[in-house]
Amino acid sequence: MMKKTIKMDLTKSTKGTHVYANNEPDSPVASIYIKRSGLPSDAPGSITLTIDYEEDTSNP
Repeated sequence: MMKKTIKMDLTKSTKGTHVYANNEPDSPVASIYIKRSGLPSDAPGSITLTIDYEEDTSNP
């Protein structure tokens, strides 16, 4: 199992979502929209996004 961890910073809030972004050029995720109902009423200033995946060993 492989894992990537990305620190995301709150960039804006809209009527229904909070938008988090990571501006590092090699980041696999540039931005993510999270529903307001998925976070506390006061959105955190930063979050950590973790991606877990299986490494494909069939391709060299």
